[in-house]
Amino acid sequence: MAMIKNYLLVTYRNILKYKSFSAITIFGMSISLASFMLISIYV
Repeated sequence: MAMIKNYLLVTYRNILKYKSFSAITIFGMSISLASFMLISIYV
């Protein structure tokens, strides 16, 4: 459990440190996830 807590803490610090890169990454992942869901509905 301590390893997961440490991993989340490092992730949180990196998001705060690299705000623009993190925003672009999160935005891209959300767009790709939404696209995947829409494609999987219609196929």
